[in-house]
Amino acid sequence: MGSNPARTSILIAAALAALTLAGVPTMSAARAPAPAAASAPALGHWTNLSGTAGIESGTPAIWQDAKHRAYVLWLRTVGASSFTYDVSTVAANGTPSAAVDVFSGGHWGALSNEPTLLAQSGKPLVVFDGIKGTTGSYAKGCIYGAAGTAQPWALQSWSLSNDCVNPVGSAGEDRSGTLAAAWGAGGNVLYRIGESPTIPAPNPDSSIPLASNGVPYKTGVVADTGGSNHFYVAWAQEFSNPASHDGYYVKDVTASGATMKAPGSSTDSINRLGQFTNLAIAARIGHPGVYIAYCTGSTKCHPKLWRVGAAKAMSLPGSTNPGAVSIAAGPGGRMWAAWFDESTTKVYVTRTNAAVSKLGSVRSYATPCFDHGLLGLSSGSSGRLDIALQCRNKAKAQTQDFITQVEVGLHVTASKTKVRNTTKQTITMTVTDAGDRVGGATVRFAGHKGKTNSTGKISFTLARHTKPGTYSVVATKPQYTSGKTRVKVTR
Repeated sequence: MGSNPARTSILIAAALAALTLAGVPTMSAARAPAPAAASAPALGHWTNLSGTAGIESGTPAIWQDAKHRAYVLWLRTVGASSFTYDVSTVAANGTPSAAVDVFSGGHWGALSNEPTLLAQSGKPLVVFDGIKGTTGSYAKGCIYGAAGTAQPWALQSWSLSNDCVNPVGSAGEDRSGTLAAAWGAGGNVLYRIGESPTIPAPNPDSSIPLASNGVPYKTGVVADTGGSNHFYVAWAQEFSNPASHDGYYVKDVTASGATMKAPGSSTDSINRLGQFTNLAIAARIGHPGVYIAYCTGSTKCHPKLWRVGAAKAMSLPGSTNPGAVSIAAGPGGRMWAAWFDESTTKVYVTRTNAAVSKLGSVRSYATPCFDHGLLGLSSGSSGRLDIALQCRNKAKAQTQDFITQVEVGLHVTASKTKVRNTTKQTITMTVTDAGDRVGGATVRFAGHKGKTNSTGKISFTLARHTKPGTYSVVATKPQYTSGKTRVKVTR
């Protein structure tokens, strides 16, 4: 088969976990949410959202609204066979609120550790599966929704599955607000487009039979909202026969398109996908294209960003031992990518240009983690990126959820980096973001100040006999970190 014994053990453990959704709690049920920060934290500073409460392993769900306020949601242990979701809001300036209980005491006997946050009429909507009580619609274990900003969030009367046997999966939303969900079931990927007014849905779910006796390990679903508006379902496939058919696959399920395999993906790619890591899938904002991120390589993860349907994937550089990889849509059609490095315990972040053909610089951020960093990303039209992180805190030896914000840096170049002061000198500065020209950036140089034009350029003239020395060039713009270079003046 397409796996090794160690991996088989992990999959068996994952399957057992899925059967019970959120199992017997292993941490204290004490509730101690983190207080809201007194002031906006610095970029790259990790704020503890979950406090000392017992939480279950899982990638934090995150969603950003039209006011660039992020909602971060995670699974919390309340007591024996009692679970809930906690949520914290993060203001546009990075200040988080204290965590609150989504279900406000109406706790569940089982909840999925793979919920998805989407939108409903401009408010957050969590799509999940679980079991509440022994009778009634929410005792069936189907895929449900709960919406709102006031506690408790309002349980919805619809469902997104006919299959209610632990459909642990993922969800997406198209530009009209229609929802879809996808999950693995035996040798098939099941999915449903559109909410059913009944629980469970009355008709069988749609099915994608997997070739080569493959088994789906993780799923992802997203709509190409900037293009066709079709739903795409992705999955990680293992245990194929032959094993060479293991890897990542994507299918346009709205148009019943062909199934496509991600370039270079393999059994080793699946082995790099942790038990509690979400499959990384996202669509661009205002531009066509669906992307997934995954690993290639046999001994270490080589993270890739692939536009579905392209012949090649783009390499994501700058790390030695990447673990969890996540992606999110950025402004102007750009894509963000971030990954946690198991060796350095840092988070690495980059953003593409608007055409998603070139990467900007990779920045790294130290974390409070010991290991097992799980990343959720949310950006949207804002220039910043909200990063939700779950990991084992090395200071507390406890699994906790954190939040930070980051921005990309401007890149500034000078047409001349060394000039003589025997004559006046005109120097042109060019400001870019991953190769794209940045207009409206403020540039300061040798007592001069001005803004770049639409081509990202501004020129300054140094007078004859300007004092010799090395002068800094600093470019700034809201929602960017500053870019710097130097110009040396000699006699």
